[in-house]
Amino acid sequence: MTAVQTSAPNPLLNKLSGGDRRSIGQANQVAGLILRRPALFPQLIEGLSNSDPLIRMRAADAAEKVTLRRPDLLKPFKARLLHLLDEATQRELRWHLAMACMALVFTIELLSSR
Repeated sequence: MTAVQTSAPNPLLNKLSGGDRRSIGQANQVAGLILRRPALFPQLIEGLSNSDPLIRMRAADAAEKVTLRRPDLLKPFKARLLHLLDEATQRELRWHLAMACMALVFTIELLSSR
């Protein structure tokens, strides 16, 4: 997986930094913010490729929580998420991506069966 550090500061991702892997940091708060302001979701998706493993893990956690309520937000990122799921080696990132991708698959199936 190619990890990238965003060139411009991302205040949303800054909320997910620091601490250690035993903590979800502010992932719940970030998920709540995204649910109130869905236009920020692409910034959260950027975090899935961040060079900091804690930010990647927490961004995936927050994205999973958001998609439980708004799976439609994932649709524009389907190819990217599937690519990340295939390439990711970080265990926590893979867990959260798998859950988010399941929400995407079930949403697509439900919409196509209508």
